[in-house]
Amino acid sequence: MRHVFSATLAVLSLLFYVADLKDSKKITGIVLLRGDKATPAQKHVIAITAKAQGLEAFVDQDGKVQPLVDPTPSVASTSAAQPVPAAQPAPVAQPAPAAQPAPATQPAPAGSTDSPNSHR
Repeated sequence: MRHVFSATLAVLSLLFYVADLKDSKKITGIVLLRGDKATPAQKHVIAITAKAQGLEAFVDQDGKVQPLVDPTPSVASTSAAQPVPAAQPAPVAQPAPAAQPAPATQPAPAGSTDSPNSHR
């Protein structure tokens, strides 16, 4: 758990640092140096940081700078490529049957104490 927290903190620190550079130095892109030695996770972090800041992302591979392609596409972009089945129409609700009146009650015979309304 500690590793996940520190990795998340590192990504957030990078994001805020790049945001500050964008505002103060007016940068327009990020270059990942020695990209041939970078892991897919490191490339992904640079790609999403650049995207979040509206910057271009590049990678230096053997001295050649080229656009960085995110090796780990987001869930939204992978799900957008797959067709989504059409939603089924909602079932039409049937009206509830009309309430039936309660049956009439018979008055209790005079002098009977079985009635719940009788008072002693």
